Amino acid sequence: MELLVVAASSRGCIGVDLASGALLRGVFAERCPEPFEAYDVVSTEPVDDDQVAFTADTVLLTSPQRVGQLSGRRVEKLLRPLVHPKNEHLLGVAAASVPYWTVRADRPSLALLHPTSGPVVERDPAHRLQCRFRWRRLDYTLPLDDPGVEEALSHPAVRRVGGSTLNRALGWKPRWLLVGLTPPRAGQCHKVVAALLPRP
Repeated sequence: MELLVVAASSRGCIGVDLASGALLRGVFAERCPEPFEAYDVVSTEPVDDDQVAFTADTVLLTSPQRVGQLSGRRVEKLLRPLVHPKNEHLLGVAAASVPYWTVRADRPSLALLHPTSGPVVERDPAHRLQCRFRWRRLDYTLPLDDPGVEEALSHPAVRRVGGSTLNRALGWKPRWLLVGLTPPRAGQCHKVVAALLPRP
């Protein structure tokens, strides 16, 4: 299996299966020391493990190996069909979290968005990153779980950045937001912004 990585950490990645075009959440069977960046292509294999998959688009993966990188129109062609429909609630519900027992196996737990305004990244009183944006005529404030953005905005003086200031801090302009449901915590799955993605 080859995946186009759109978000990654040492514990797993989110990527597009190049064979099927599906957006998948991969959990690594072992921590991966190699840092992956957006639009890297990695080779890996799925592992059968029903305890890992809390949704149908979650798979357990062997340690991935970077085999290349895609850019430009090839990435656009893969991502454009995955953009969330504007006539549906974000991930199927209006709320910021959903009870785990209501998460349907036939519904995706990931969404790719092109916000109508934003994003603006800020720190909450507990110093955790949040992402503000507008989509489908609604304003959202969701936790931001993007290690790369966290590193770029790690200076303690950074409290709230958006627009050209955010672009300069990141070194690129965000084009898409990747939103996903967290695994269940205390019976709830929460919406988070899993990544800010640059133009390929």
